[in-house]
Amino acid sequence: MEYCKGGAVDSFLKKTPNMLSENALATILIQVLSGLAYIHENGKIHRDIKAANLLLTSYAKIKIGEWRTLLFACQFS
Repeated sequence: MEYCKGGAVDSFLKKTPNMLSENALATILIQVLSGLAYIHENGKIHRDIKAANLLLTSYAKIKIGEWRTLLFACQFS
């Protein structure tokens, strides 16, 4: 995984004095949901999605971290 200079989203939100705009939140959610759709399509489940496990790159892209909680969907079939 690439280095995520922006750190975790929860740290970013704590540093932000004002609430994020609806557009900024929508941008984050779209990226997270797109990433989750990708891992689900590949038969995997991430069991610990939270702001602390969402990493922000210097280009304002969101990466999903904490892969130790990843499970294969076939374990639940």
